[in-house]
Amino acid sequence: MTPDQIDRITRAYAFTPDDKASLTSLLSAAYMHAKQAAYQRAHTAARVSLPVWRPGDADATAAHDWANERVNGIADTYESLLRSQLEQMGDDETQEALGDLWQGVKGIVKRVADWITGFLPWKTEQIAQDTWNEGDNDGTEQFIGDVKSSGTDYSKLRVRVLPEESSSDFCKDFAGKDFSFDDPGTDACPSFPAHTNCIHYLYVYTVNEQGDEVEVNI
Repeated sequence: MTPDQIDRITRAYAFTPDDKASLTSLLSAAYMHAKQAAYQRAHTAARVSLPVWRPGDADATAAHDWANERVNGIADTYESLLRSQLEQMGDDETQEALGDLWQGVKGIVKRVADWITGFLPWKTEQIAQDTWNEGDNDGTEQFIGDVKSSGTDYSKLRVRVLPEESSSDFCKDFAGKDFSFDDPGTDACPSFPAHTNCIHYLYVYTVNEQGDEVEVNI
């Protein structure tokens, strides 16, 4: 397949501006929902007398900018993978399918469509999971920051990395372990998701005078 043919097919199947705008809106809303839910979860578990965070215009703009950057990366990755698939198609097979100019292009279109069908399901799931986990972590870290900046006593507040298991060598050093409110966002306890397909998040809880976890219905 010639470079010109690859370019033309790639453009035909690339993300349109409307595609990017729609996906940006969806990811931004999902991120913000996850962030609010995580903040509320931490607030309930900590039992502190602080107002619950409500996102404003600046938060919405930040979420949109985050989502827009993520969508541009997704589009670039998708187009690079599509181009790679086209480059792997044999020249003889391609020319036969294309025929005179773009006559008989249906064979190539079918192969591209088959590839897209196989690519999208797992990629969509990965994008959704990463978006939710990113918002979840940011909501918990914002709550921790708000507690510390408010002057509230946080000596009985802790953070645990869940789930307790990990198939990642990196996350095995943190999964299931407990940290103080001074640790998240540092080398002692990094931000999550820590890598692609990371399933871990921060869970806030309270301890009693004996250092035992206080059960809270959330």
